[in-house]
Amino acid sequence: GFTIDMATSEVAYGKIIAAGRAGKTIPVGWAVDQDGNPVTHPSNVESILSRYSALPMSGPKGYGLATMIEWMCGVMAGMPWGPHIVRKFDDFDHRAPIGHYVQALDVSAFIPIDLYRQQVDQFCAELKAVPPAPGFSEVMLPGEPELRTAAHRAQAGCPIPSDQVQLLRRLADDLGVPFWRLSHGLGSVA
Repeated sequence: GFTIDMATSEVAYGKIIAAGRAGKTIPVGWAVDQDGNPVTHPSNVESILSRYSALPMSGPKGYGLATMIEWMCGVMAGMPWGPHIVRKFDDFDHRAPIGHYVQALDVSAFIPIDLYRQQVDQFCAELKAVPPAPGFSEVMLPGEPELRTAAHRAQAGCPIPSDQVQLLRRLADDLGVPFWRLSHGLGSVA
């Protein structure tokens, strides 16, 4: 089968947040401020969450795709959309309902399943065999980097930015539960 789980923005919003935390610049085209001006140096996490918007991928085509996904995952699923969504990092006092749209197809209604599997294997092999662009070592399939990261983190642990560790520590204190770190699966502090 084929599964894709992605943001319809030029990059996932988390990459913009990570750049702000690290004090790094981002390329033009990743985000705009509340007035629509390009942002290249996210100043801090609070301003990113409250004042910046990630731009849709591929300009007008990405805008069309993002609108379709928002309609399917928000409006059609009976969930909030756009400005009506409770932002999970802005408001811890209210539930943040998030809609999902899942579509399943009966592949055998289109093509015999054995032929489909054979052609999927061939399709993927042909993509992987394409010479990579200059500066890259290989062509990857959608989701492949994330699968590699998941496998690595399953072995080495998950790095957690220090501000997130502080948030978890505060939440643990507020809830009266012990705060465990490093040796209990939180991974290393980034």
